[in-house]
Amino acid sequence: MVVGFDKETVIVRLQWFGHSFFQFSANSGQHLVIDPFDATVGYPLPTVKASVVLVSHQHFDHNHTSLVQGKPVIIDQIGVYSIGEFSIAGFPSYHDAKQGKQRGSNIVYRIQVDGLSLLHCGDLGFLPNSQIIEQGKPVDLLLVPVGEIYTLSLREAVALVEVLAPRVIVPMHYKTRHLAFELNEVDPFLSCFPCVKRLNSSSFFLNAGNLPDVPEVWVLSI
Repeated sequence: MVVGFDKETVIVRLQWFGHSFFQFSANSGQHLVIDPFDATVGYPLPTVKASVVLVSHQHFDHNHTSLVQGKPVIIDQIGVYSIGEFSIAGFPSYHDAKQGKQRGSNIVYRIQVDGLSLLHCGDLGFLPNSQIIEQGKPVDLLLVPVGEIYTLSLREAVALVEVLAPRVIVPMHYKTRHLAFELNEVDPFLSCFPCVKRLNSSSFFLNAGNLPDVPEVWVLSI
C-alpha cells in the first residue's frame, strides 16, 4: 500500500525495504537506492532497480549493491555528484564516537531532487560538528538511525533532529520482527516527539509544496 498525494502533484516517492535500505523515485521515474542489505539481515530481499546506488559504509547490512538491477552507478565515497535528476553530496563522518576506531567511517548523504532536500545519515555513530551539520541544511526529509547500540544514542538522535529542523523525520535502523540481530526498538525515539504518524505502508509520496508546517515523525511499516 502507498499513501500520498494525488499523482498530478507527486514529486518524490520514498520506499522503505527495512533497516536503512530506501529507494527514492524522482518525478521523471529515475530511481536512487541507498544502503541495500543482504539476506542475513532478516528482511525479505526486494526486486529493485536504480540508476544510482549510494553506500554509507562497507558493512553487510548496507553494501549489498549486487542486489540492485539496472547497471547502476555505485557511489561509496565522499564528494559531490550529479546523476540524472539527483544532486548528491556525501559528507565524512564516523560509525562510532571514537573517530572510527571501533567501527570505521560513515558517509552522510544529502540528496536533492525535484525541489526537495533529503538527508540519509547511514550508521552515524556520533553527533556531527557544526560544520557538517550546516553542510547538510536545509533538510526537508531526515532519515535517522534510532536503534542505538551501533549508532547514535537516543539523546544524540533527538538532538540531531532538533538542530537540523527537518519537516519530516523517518526513523530507520531499529529492531523489528524481521531484523536478525539486536537493536533497540523505535518507541523510545517516538516518545520524544509530539507529532508522530504511523503509516500503514512501506512508502509514501512527498511534494515540496505539501510539507507539514511543523516537524512530523513518519513511521513506515513492512
